[in-house]
Amino acid sequence: MNGTQKAVKRIRFVEDDAVDPPDRKRPPSRLPESKGLRKIIKGQCPNGQFVRMQVRKTELERNKYLIKMRKGAIFYKFNQRTGLPEERWFIVSPDGGTIRWTKPSTNFLGIKTTKIKNLADALYLTYGNSESVKPQQTIEIPTWLCFTIVFCEKTGTTSKSWVTREISVACRDQEQFETWFFGIQSLIPLHHQHKSQAYILWERAMMKVESIAFVQRTTPSKVWQTLFENAIRHVKGSSQKFLLRKLVHMNLSRLARQAREKDGDTKDSSPPPIKGRNLFSIHHIS
Repeated sequence: MNGTQKAVKRIRFVEDDAVDPPDRKRPPSRLPESKGLRKIIKGQCPNGQFVRMQVRKTELERNKYLIKMRKGAIFYKFNQRTGLPEERWFIVSPDGGTIRWTKPSTNFLGIKTTKIKNLADALYLTYGNSESVKPQQTIEIPTWLCFTIVFCEKTGTTSKSWVTREISVACRDQEQFETWFFGIQSLIPLHHQHKSQAYILWERAMMKVESIAFVQRTTPSKVWQTLFENAIRHVKGSSQKFLLRKLVHMNLSRLARQAREKDGDTKDSSPPPIKGRNLFSIHHIS
């Protein structure tokens, strides 16, 4: 009897407490449902390939300019005291760390003087003529072929002994300017405000318009008006829409309306040419 009763009790214990019936459900949990943690650092950056392409493109452009600058070239350097242009032989070291310039002629001792500057000491480049350059020169040099390298030099031991020194140069043609301006800009480690080719293109157009206005003794706005009128008459489609948007951006919407009216009235009439240094269109201006 005792054995049988113990067996029955053991069976009841197992059935009631240890084993749940198949149709019994668990009570709902009072804890909030846990969501998956958000990954702050992803396994692969979606723009990583684009960044690598840009870095590779920058390296290729730098090497392209460096190959040309290592060969050297002759262009003008403006004298700091007189402000007059003087021919110098410029060359960049093979590693792109220094730039040097040499006088083409020798002095009374038969020695060519050479000066060297570290590009690591350069701060930035400026486009156009410097304030120290004299406007009246024996050699006619366009403003859009000039640029200035601003260096930082230490003249003493104190913290206030740092001074800036400008080296103003002028190239012979547009190809030489693009090689040396963009090449030196790519070699300056502290230059964070790089000037793009689009910026140089627009600034060059502005300088050329000012030069034409000075020759014709008129205002730059009159020159721009004639240029845009000629361009609107000769272009269609997306190019014309771009020019009209540019006119509105320059607060010349009235000029855009006048150009449209003149285009409708006189389609066969040829536009008057612009005189001055053989620059007759926006294509030649840029």
